[in-house]
Amino acid sequence: MTPPEKEKGRRRLKESFENYRRKRALRKMQHGSRQGEVDWENTTGSDNTDTEGS
Repeated sequence: MTPPEKEKGRRRLKESFENYRRKRALRKMQHGSRQGEVDWENTTGSDNTDTEGS
């Protein structure tokens, strides 16, 4: 017995989360194509990951 308002809020949250994931994936693809696949694979330990989370 959940109120419709709660359901709507949860759905909106999921939508924004999906959108966020899609944006992140897109940015990752752009990073990979710009630096080169192998190069990007090796930058997991560099300060590159610090800027990704902000």
